[in-house]
Amino acid sequence: MASFSATSAGVEGFRIIKSHPGTIAVWAGVNILITVLVLGLMFGILGGSVFADLQALEAASASESPDFSQIWPMFRALGGVILLILPVAIVAGAMLQAAVNRVVLRPDEKSPGFLRLGMDEVRVFLVQFILWLLAVVLIGLLAVGLGALGQISGWLVFFGVLGAIVLVVFLAVRLSLAIPQTFATRRLNLFGSFGLTKGNFWGIFGAYALAVACYLVIAIAVAIVFGVIAAVIGGVMAATAMSGGEVNPSALGPMMGAFGAAQIVNLLLQAVLGAVALAIFGGPPAAIYKALSGETAAEVF
Repeated sequence: MASFSATSAGVEGFRIIKSHPGTIAVWAGVNILITVLVLGLMFGILGGSVFADLQALEAASASESPDFSQIWPMFRALGGVILLILPVAIVAGAMLQAAVNRVVLRPDEKSPGFLRLGMDEVRVFLVQFILWLLAVVLIGLLAVGLGALGQISGWLVFFGVLGAIVLVVFLAVRLSLAIPQTFATRRLNLFGSFGLTKGNFWGIFGAYALAVACYLVIAIAVAIVFGVIAAVIGGVMAATAMSGGEVNPSALGPMMGAFGAAQIVNLLLQAVLGAVALAIFGGPPAAIYKALSGETAAEVF
């Protein structure tokens, strides 16, 4: 039986980051483009009052007697934005997910960021979509079951929730190799992951837990660094803007400029963090599949 190292698989993402820093930069660039596109569409369709409209929508929805004549136009505008964004998000998501598998399973297929658009991406999207549907159905059934248990006893609900969590984690681990297997074999293969993961549940779970822990450390560190920078900039600019207890109008321009610069830095950090997350979370399943399949990338094809 083929085996793998849980520790090695869990840090596969860091090997990707170390070996392909340019690829991480490309993925971060894609994240930035998507964010800019989303913001551009929101402001283009909803206008400059987008934030005020969202606040008004939230307030109207929370009202006991909402005025649907005011809510409906905003819903319709937001729906138009979502319909425009959704295809872009689907294509970009499939390309990025296929790219991280390509780095591990087909490293010879060079391209900027290992990004391509073809049948590999279509198959990756189909597997993602099917798994998402299965998750929705499973969660719905579990919610109905827990609701029925709630009519009997609160303790039954407690143990039911624990059982539901165990079931969801178990299925998530057992199905986690569906995307890399589909990508590697160039055939839609949803349940072949069960065969590969049989007898390896705890090792795979440990690898994923290690990846999650590593990402949390990075995310917390980035949040702290940005928080400190934002606090320092905000404090300095606020002190500069105030003169003798009154606002200095001439300082408002630089203060807004500093605020805008902080938001740009935040956008860049979030884009890089997203690219790092893709490597950290996408690398382990691909590495585990490669080890458990007992085949090299050349032998698979």
